[in-house]
Amino acid sequence: MVSNLFENLGVATGFPFGPYFYTDALGPKLFYVPLVIGPAYLGVGYLAWVLATILVGDVKRGADALFTTAPAH
Repeated sequence: MVSNLFENLGVATGFPFGPYFYTDALGPKLFYVPLVIGPAYLGVGYLAWVLATILVGDVKRGADALFTTAPAH
């Protein structure tokens, strides 16, 4: 819902990325933005999270900014 709001703002005003539009090839729209855009953001966000977890390692609770594992007590 939030992504659709900002996408509609972008298509309607050109802010912040300049003027752009979506064609009808992506299916039905909610105002100016195709409905598939929201789930696409979720998919890209999930893939980014998985990739970050692989690159950084599993982050543990209580870990500080320099380590991915909690300090030994």
